[in-house]
Amino acid sequence: MLSFSIKITNLFNGFLLLTLLILFFPYSLSAQSRILLVNQAETEDIPALSELLYNMNTAFKEKMEAEVVFYNEDEVYIPIQETPVLLEKSRKDNISYLIINTFELDEDNITINSTALESEKGNTIFSLSSSGSISLGIERKLDFIINKINQNFIEEIESSTAGKVSKEIDKEDLFALVFGDPSGTEDQKIQIPILINGDYKGEISLYPEESADIKILYQQLLDYLSPLLTDDILAGFPLPEDPQEYRVSTILEESGIKSSYNSSELYLSISIPADMLKEQNLGVRNYQSPDRENLIEQSDFSFYLNLYHNQQWIWESIGADNTHSLPGSIQFNTAINFRNWIFTGDYTLNYPYQEEYPSLSIIHDFTGISSRLILGDFSVDNRGAQKFGRYQGISFARKPEITSADGAENPLFQFTLESPSFVRIFLNGYPVKSRQLPPGRFNLTDLPLRSGINEIRLSIEDSFGSVQEQEFLIPYASDGLSHRDIDYSASIGISPYSLELPLITGNFLYGFSFMTAGINIQSDFSDEMAGLSFLFPTRAGTFELEANQSWSSLRNSLGFSAALSYFFHSANNPRIPTFSLFSRYNSPAFFPVGSTEESPPDLLEIKGTLSYNLADFIYIQPGASFSFGREENGNSGMVSLGLRKKFSRNLSASMDFKEKFLPDGSSDFTVSLLIHINDYNDNQSLTVKSSNSQQGADISWKKRFQGANSSSLSAGISGLPFSGDTESTLSLRGSTSFNRFYGSLSSTLRSDGGNYTSYFQSRFETALVFADRHIALSRPITDSFAIVIPVFNLENLNVGINPRSDSYEFRSDFLGNPVVNNLRSYNSKKIAVNLAEPQIDIDTELGTSTFTLFPRYKSGTVIYTGTRNNVYITGRLVDGQGSALSFETGTLTDQEGEEFLFFTDREGVFFIYGLQRGECTLNINNSSYILNIQIPEETEKKLDLGDLKVLREDRS
Repeated sequence: MLSFSIKITNLFNGFLLLTLLILFFPYSLSAQSRILLVNQAETEDIPALSELLYNMNTAFKEKMEAEVVFYNEDEVYIPIQETPVLLEKSRKDNISYLIINTFELDEDNITINSTALESEKGNTIFSLSSSGSISLGIERKLDFIINKINQNFIEEIESSTAGKVSKEIDKEDLFALVFGDPSGTEDQKIQIPILINGDYKGEISLYPEESADIKILYQQLLDYLSPLLTDDILAGFPLPEDPQEYRVSTILEESGIKSSYNSSELYLSISIPADMLKEQNLGVRNYQSPDRENLIEQSDFSFYLNLYHNQQWIWESIGADNTHSLPGSIQFNTAINFRNWIFTGDYTLNYPYQEEYPSLSIIHDFTGISSRLILGDFSVDNRGAQKFGRYQGISFARKPEITSADGAENPLFQFTLESPSFVRIFLNGYPVKSRQLPPGRFNLTDLPLRSGINEIRLSIEDSFGSVQEQEFLIPYASDGLSHRDIDYSASIGISPYSLELPLITGNFLYGFSFMTAGINIQSDFSDEMAGLSFLFPTRAGTFELEANQSWSSLRNSLGFSAALSYFFHSANNPRIPTFSLFSRYNSPAFFPVGSTEESPPDLLEIKGTLSYNLADFIYIQPGASFSFGREENGNSGMVSLGLRKKFSRNLSASMDFKEKFLPDGSSDFTVSLLIHINDYNDNQSLTVKSSNSQQGADISWKKRFQGANSSSLSAGISGLPFSGDTESTLSLRGSTSFNRFYGSLSSTLRSDGGNYTSYFQSRFETALVFADRHIALSRPITDSFAIVIPVFNLENLNVGINPRSDSYEFRSDFLGNPVVNNLRSYNSKKIAVNLAEPQIDIDTELGTSTFTLFPRYKSGTVIYTGTRNNVYITGRLVDGQGSALSFETGTLTDQEGEEFLFFTDREGVFFIYGLQRGECTLNINNSSYILNIQIPEETEKKLDLGDLKVLREDRS
């Protein structure tokens, strides 16, 4: 009897349950019977069970070419391919029973316990067992193994084969039982699983022989190996004389790769040494770079045009005078991408008319060196005392986030695994990630490091249970660089639409093993400044030293500036206070580029803060800052004390004390209290704030509404409304975000000393996007986007993107195809596509339903979802007398050259799934029989070929 118990982290991932069962089943399958799932659990949640089983559909179609079929809410039929050796025995109506004994559903998990697959005699045919932890959160690998083919099964096979098989049947004779030919037949091409370093990778075609030196298809094997092996290893492979066939030992073992062919259980196992494998990135937020072969490429040409409209109605009552006005603005924002050269533009039209100049730029990213070129409007990348702002000119700067899909980050640490191992990563004494990893070389690239020296420990447990630990230290600062990393920027530009002298700015930083050093320059041809910077992460904290020299030709002065900053944070002890200190000294003759006599820098500036966890959920934060200005400016300062208390998940409060010392010698003391309350789901919040410097209080309330669209409503009161002499405000605001646009309405009433002003404001946002000859409406785009286009069998159906609890993040509607508007450039993003129709054809196939994107800056991508490969054919092979040809094998080749292997059951019946309409050719192995088949375009799902006669003279 088959039994399994699986705990799944969410309903959407439930299809992995049967996927993994199929992946580790080492036999070719042929559709002949169905599995009937009968719910006998004590649960009312039949729809949830149905949803789980429906999501399994994708896995069945990709791996077993079967599907989940619903007949009613209580029974679910799954047509499944069967191995005649294991499950051939006919049953009533060709149905095997899978009975769900337990179906438990809570907020986050679903647990299924079931017994399954009984023959009509009630005997167990085979059983499966699971090994390892059964968590689908990629903490442990799920490994199903066949552990028993019992005597009852052998007896059934014996009785049904009329004595052809003895009770002492050997596994090596199973091949002959299935295919009707000896396992050594050279012309018998079969498809078997391929395992690389213990991981199932798919299936491969081979010609089984008596020796282990089997023949395989060269290109098929290369397709599995090329994503794993380094380029120099692939370049060393000998070219075959016949690319269609190749000896395993020739292509693998002569290159130092071991292989093993199991002729009894029919699978090929390959072991690749770790030093031959490509390096993989390993971290907390990103496991590895996305597989380029599975990426959806962006369009060569795309653009978006954002539209923002803001309209105000203002009524003012000042004494006896009443006035009103209608100010507003329309903003256009666009990006046009042609082969990663990007034109961007931004223009705001204000009315009544106010002069505004457009912002225009041409941008190109160089992924090989992680740098960005900007021609036109740009913002200066400044450091230290450098001037910053918007300029027009040319800028070239390194951007570490700019990488190619297969580009590797600068590794923090590298390690090698010789065998499959379970790796635990500890950061400063705390576990941050655990993962089962295959053999290979890994770069540790992405950890949540803290400022200072970080202690990293790796605990590596191999498949034999032996544990090895590695420890190392990593210095880190938020503004620092890792060892041998560089950062740079250079720009020259003028103030927008002006004729003044240009501003030149340059920076360069280099990461050493113990510090980051940098140099910077800036000049506007009247003032110049150059500086050095040094950053040291240590166990005692992070120190940064900066020194600048200025020269002013207008003032004929030479000045000097120095700054020291210090930051300490205990990475592994929250009871130790966090402390920061900043101080800067400017000589009287120091004037940074862009400073004027009216706004010279202060001579000395000191700031410091301390954060301390006084007790559980009680935080204290004292701080102070002082500025000692030049004689004409005077001195100023401030001391503060902040208290924070979190009473529960839903209630927190804070109190702040501030004493300000003003340049005229006076002071100002304020005390403020803030209370924040939110509900359990964070859908509603109330905030109350009051201080001794105001009458009344600031009270704000916000409510978020769950549903297909994101909506919110907020209200606020400030001061004492209608009290007469004090300033007060009443406000009400509502917003909603639909599939194609965002809108908001707000109303504000402000009173001050008997004068009243009323504001009513509306805002509307939408976007028009284009990519690959497709156009659509969307919410505004900030970076990159993707348009999802249903094609073939999904062309007239609505699809939903990234399902949520009660809706979809994006979906198609009467306005057109869905647009994913929130893609971040140079970040891997998975897109899940589902049918969004309330009632759909249960036989509708999605084809590929999960897509991986790695968009470049401000790019557009088109995703086509749907498939033409949704036809299956069936037929029956008979001899000249009409008798069934049992256990025959053959191939069907479609018009694109893809081969589909099949074999017949005892009745001579075969099924071939996943075909597209058009011409194809059917071949029977060990015969000259060839049949040209035309699958008409009007074929809906199934094409029945009927009886196909294979005459004796056709047999070889």
